[in-house]
Amino acid sequence: MKKVLNKKVSISYLFFILPILFFIAINCGNQVEDIWFLLAHGRYVLSHGIPHVEFLTMHSNLHFVMQQWAFSTILYLIYNYIGSIGVNIFTGIINLLILFFLYKLCMLLSNNKYCSCLIASIIDLLLELNFILPRPQIISLLLLIITLYLLEDYTKNKSNRIWFLLLVSILLINFHASIWPMMIIFCLPFIAEYIYLYFKNKDKRLFKLLVIIFLSILCAFINPYGIEALLYSFNSYGNPTINKMIVEMHPFTLNFKYYSVACFSVLILLIIVINLVVLKKNYKKYPIHYYFLLGGLSFMSILNIRNISFLLIGTLPYLVLAFKNKIKYKIQIKLYLVPIIIIVLLYSRNCITGYYTIRNTKANRIVDYLDKYASKDDKIFTCFNNGSYIEYRGYKVYMDSRAEIYLKKNNHSKDILDEYYNVYKGKANFDKFINDYDFDYLVVYDYIPIYDYLSNNSSYKKVSKQKDIYLFEKKDYSNSE
Repeated sequence: MKKVLNKKVSISYLFFILPILFFIAINCGNQVEDIWFLLAHGRYVLSHGIPHVEFLTMHSNLHFVMQQWAFSTILYLIYNYIGSIGVNIFTGIINLLILFFLYKLCMLLSNNKYCSCLIASIIDLLLELNFILPRPQIISLLLLIITLYLLEDYTKNKSNRIWFLLLVSILLINFHASIWPMMIIFCLPFIAEYIYLYFKNKDKRLFKLLVIIFLSILCAFINPYGIEALLYSFNSYGNPTINKMIVEMHPFTLNFKYYSVACFSVLILLIIVINLVVLKKNYKKYPIHYYFLLGGLSFMSILNIRNISFLLIGTLPYLVLAFKNKIKYKIQIKLYLVPIIIIVLLYSRNCITGYYTIRNTKANRIVDYLDKYASKDDKIFTCFNNGSYIEYRGYKVYMDSRAEIYLKKNNHSKDILDEYYNVYKGKANFDKFINDYDFDYLVVYDYIPIYDYLSNNSSYKKVSKQKDIYLFEKKDYSNSE
């Protein structure tokens, strides 16, 4: 023990304490409605295998691609055997891996420990604001950082580790198929640089890189859905209804009428400005592929604010190139175990007090009523943000937060998302809509037009509520709360 305490560790590593403490301070499992359909996905895979027909909703025979089947399966196994704490620990471990590979990437670029720890910690803190959640995006972010590290390692050291891109491709297509094209997008700037180097000095590494990327594309076919998984993002994103409904799919705007979108837009602008300011004074230090990464990822973020996560991991690590010879810190410390002990104690406290328990605060009272009076075969209208938990509990719902599966391009049947959007905005014929589906129950927010319609409809009655959500039941049902 004395030897361990006497071991000297650079003070640089203390920067890692900041993102770790911030992660401990948040309950990531309570921030995401998507976790319930992910758990339902994993439960289905373990019981029935890989699905090709949608199985959670009341809609029949919808073609289905479970684009995050591997992540969902692992998440359900953890939740089923360890519970909410396990989900939080799993998310924390992936976050630590993200932090570690960000550090390794920065060190590869600069070989400055202090600067690398600082930049990696800042990036991870920014990611924790909205992206370090029990969703497949944590795996895809980790794999994309590893992709960038392998490409830089190949460029700087001619490393054969570049062959690991094949494994990254297989993992990414199975854990988060919609993000798989980003791996190729991250490769394109390096291809452009190697084309330049080939014509300049006959650098033949271009051909090896092209072969590896081609094989990575072939490896992506190792998934249960074949080419459908590779094309998933092209069929799912860019739809105007999705862009209007989902905050993170909005384009860049500084109009604070859309507050959350504007806040992310300000951060995007800040990241771009910081890169440009640093680049102006240090442009000779930067490789060609950085310019393409900055330009391409900035453009993507302006089109869609969700892409800010790619902008963060694809441009900010390169700030170390400007500061690697300007920031030096040689202080050594012996008491590095103190913050580690504090972290362990805080995490243990949160586990014991139930802080990390994954709860549903939007529909649990509604489900309690359904469990008492409804049948699992009843047809239940739900809105976009309250359907996932209800279907996880075994009921057949009209809608959940998996927006892309309700597009005709994906389900090969009907544009249900457009239909829902018209209902949500009060543009639909409510009489026809309800008669066509013959709903037994409707779960609606009190601020949407269909709530007023149901309140004045003699065929339905309010039977339960939770905050701003109301449960309406057909009056021919004899039971009420």
